[in-house]
Amino acid sequence: MQITFKAKIFLGFVSEAIAFVAGILSFSNPLHVLVFVVFPAAIGIIVWYEAIMTRRKEKDDLRRKLPHEMLGILDRITTYAGGHDISYPVWYARPEDDTAELLGDEDYGLLKVFYGSVEARNQYLDSRDSINISDLRKFDRACFDSFLKAYDKVPWVREAVPQTRIDDILSKARQHSVI
Repeated sequence: MQITFKAKIFLGFVSEAIAFVAGILSFSNPLHVLVFVVFPAAIGIIVWYEAIMTRRKEKDDLRRKLPHEMLGILDRITTYAGGHDISYPVWYARPEDDTAELLGDEDYGLLKVFYGSVEARNQYLDSRDSINISDLRKFDRACFDSFLKAYDKVPWVREAVPQTRIDDILSKARQHSVI
């Protein structure tokens, strides 16, 4: 069982509170001070540090993986122009509220629009025995438009994806009449 970020922060706070109360009571026995002040304080600091560093690593990891997953989706749309269901495991690897907390509300909202457009495309493909290419192109265009909006407004997406890569994928999409 993994302890959540908020639970770790709470445990660190409790440990620090115990150390503070024990310090106020100021035990005259050095062993009591060691056991009831120093150890809880050290444990609290360690728990806080580990929780914050783990969260920072999760955030950096997610921000590193998502732009590549998004580009992979756009590549798949242009490569398989006839339409195939597209998966996106990085986006759905964690609970929605956790992803929103890691990315921040504004960035999360922009990326959610992109992934929502991909989901709408998937649902369109899943609900049909045959597809209308002009309808599918509307869904494809929505995916590209929402990606470009996220690319323009989310700095870490822009940093992760060179402009030349965007130009290449847009050129490929135009060649295959996807957009």
